[in-house]
Amino acid sequence: MKRFYSIAIICLLFISFFNNDAEAQRRRRRGAYYNSSELMYSLGATAVMPRYTEGFLKDSAEEYFGLTFSPRLNLIMGNDQSVSLALYMSLLYGEYLNKKGETKDLSYEIPFVINFNFGAGATHSARSSLGGFLGLGYQFSNLYLLNPEGFGQLLTNPNANLNDLADVVSPMEGFYLNAGFRFAVGSGTGNIHAFMVNTKIENQKTYGLRFMYTFGDGRRY
Repeated sequence: MKRFYSIAIICLLFISFFNNDAEAQRRRRRGAYYNSSELMYSLGATAVMPRYTEGFLKDSAEEYFGLTFSPRLNLIMGNDQSVSLALYMSLLYGEYLNKKGETKDLSYEIPFVINFNFGAGATHSARSSLGGFLGLGYQFSNLYLLNPEGFGQLLTNPNANLNDLADVVSPMEGFYLNAGFRFAVGSGTGNIHAFMVNTKIENQKTYGLRFMYTFGDGRRY
C-alpha cells in the first residue's frame, strides 16, 4: 500500500508540475511545430490478459478488468501531430496471489508512456476525423503473476512455506509498448488501445486493451 501511495504522489506531482509549467509558457511557432503545452484527459475501461508461451502454465488464462483515468501532456505539437507524456492509471479487478500467499482481488497498474500522436486527438486543435498513436514506456503494478519456475518448485517441495511466495510470484512490471487509433466522437475522440508489457517473468507476456474517451474540452497555452 505504501508503494501505491508513493506512485500516486509521483503522478500528482507530475501533473501539477507540468500543468504549472504549461501555464508559464507562451506559444511560439517554429515552422510546422511550436513549443506549447496542453493537457488532455481520457477515461475508459481496460482488459489485461497475462499469457505464458511455454511450460505447464501455457494453457492457463487469467483476465483482469477495470477502469482507467489517463492524463496526457502534449509537449511538442504541430497541426495534427504531437509528442506526449501519458499516464494510464488503472484500478483492476480479478483474483491473484500476493507474496504472502493471500488471495486479493483489487490491483493497480500505472504505465508511464511517451507517445507519438497523429490525426484525431493528437491535439485539442486537430481537425482530422481519424488518427492514431504509438508509444513506449514502463509499467508499475501490484498485480502479481505466477512465475512458472518458482511455482514448479513449490509444487514439488512438500516442505514449502505457502505463506511466503516471494519466489513464486512477480509483479506485472516491465517495459510497456502501446499503439492504437482514435476517431472523432462529439467534441472529443474515442480511443482503442492495444498494449503489451514485457515482464521479467520468463516465457510470459501480458497483453491488454483499453477503450477510452478523450474529452474535447481542455487547457491550451
